Amino acid sequence: MAHHGQAGVSEDVYKIINPKYCMWPTADWLWKNKDGIYRTDETKNGCNLCM
Repeated sequence: MAHHGQAGVSEDVYKIINPKYCMWPTADWLWKNKDGIYRTDETKNGCNLCM
């Protein structure tokens, strides 16, 4: 599965696919999302990533 951008698929799609591994090459500032203005945290939760 490939995905690009913050306006991609819904959480339901991640639940259906149920990925075993996720690779997300991104800039550190976007990964950390300190200002909370991006949907980064929502997307990480959809991929079942543990921080």
